[in-house]
Amino acid sequence: MNTITICCKLQTNEIQEELLLENSTLFAKACNIALAYRSPKQTRFSLHKACYQCIRKETGIKANYACQAIARVVASKRAKAFSARSFVCDVRTFSVLGNSVRISVHTGKPIQVPMLLGEYQRKHLQGDKPSSATVHRQNGSWYINICIKKEVVKKEAGIDFGVDVGIANVAYTSSGTAFCGKALWAKKAQFRRVRASLQSKRTRGAKKVLRRLSGKERRYIRAEIHKISKAIVAEAERHTAKNIRLELLKGISQRVSIPNKHTSRMGRAWSFYELQSFVKYKAEAIGMSVEFVDPAYTSQSCHQCLLENRLTLGSRSGIRFCCPIHGKKHADHNAAQNISLGLQLKKLYPSELAKAGKEGGANCNCARKVARKSRFKAHAL
Repeated sequence: MNTITICCKLQTNEIQEELLLENSTLFAKACNIALAYRSPKQTRFSLHKACYQCIRKETGIKANYACQAIARVVASKRAKAFSARSFVCDVRTFSVLGNSVRISVHTGKPIQVPMLLGEYQRKHLQGDKPSSATVHRQNGSWYINICIKKEVVKKEAGIDFGVDVGIANVAYTSSGTAFCGKALWAKKAQFRRVRASLQSKRTRGAKKVLRRLSGKERRYIRAEIHKISKAIVAEAERHTAKNIRLELLKGISQRVSIPNKHTSRMGRAWSFYELQSFVKYKAEAIGMSVEFVDPAYTSQSCHQCLLENRLTLGSRSGIRFCCPIHGKKHADHNAAQNISLGLQLKKLYPSELAKAGKEGGANCNCARKVARKSRFKAHAL
């Protein structure tokens, strides 16, 4: 079962806008009441028992909205207060009727609001029954995010597809497709220069421009990540893949130190987690599974040697990887092919290399020094 979210713009009139705003205000009030009753180890059911009657008495909202408010408070563990920006509906408080949606409000009588739909929205809303929705306000307009559960047939046959992420190449697949990051980094540098220039002026006009540009870079990068992740999943589907393997990069910034300040800033500025999460949900939507593997030694081992049941440490210089047996090849392509194998290379290498490499990875100088001392000796598996 896969859940997708469809965002639709509501074409509201003045009366409907006022009713939705009042409903969201009461919903926020219900959340703040539940927040006052919440304790660290409290469950949804115990919180419901403690504050449900109080919420109904003080706000007068429907029972379903009271339950959803309690659920939101339990899910938002770090929240200190809730504002009147949105409210959550379940199947009893909203329904989709063609090109419009019927929403229950605090007055008792539901309102029917037209939706601005495109082909994508119509395709997913047709024939599928929504499970829940969130109505929210953004930039003066009202939107509804409709959640739909779809049955997905999992792929049983196919190949394992590896994806290596980096800075020069945002992603490199085991099939040999590269997604260059040069244009992205140039755009980020442009945003940084404009931001620095405006911040140095400290004038009212400069602050006004900064507010207007706020979030523009984030939206641009997010849109590009969507395009790249979509292309990666399409490439995997074209090669009849059943499984996509990605690097497990949790805590990589703490484990790997980069002496170059510019490269370090670039590495920390790029959202590898977001790219991998987009690839994950897009792949699962078409029945592919996603697996995360340890990246240790994937950039230092020769892929062809691994296929021949040998462990060989090579040397890397920029985008070139040199194996003492099979010669030169593209470093990112070699790493992506190693990732596709899904081997725990850290456990396969001899103990002295494992100790020197510690956490492994492309920037591990210790393992390369040991490899040079051993003169690229090939170790049998």
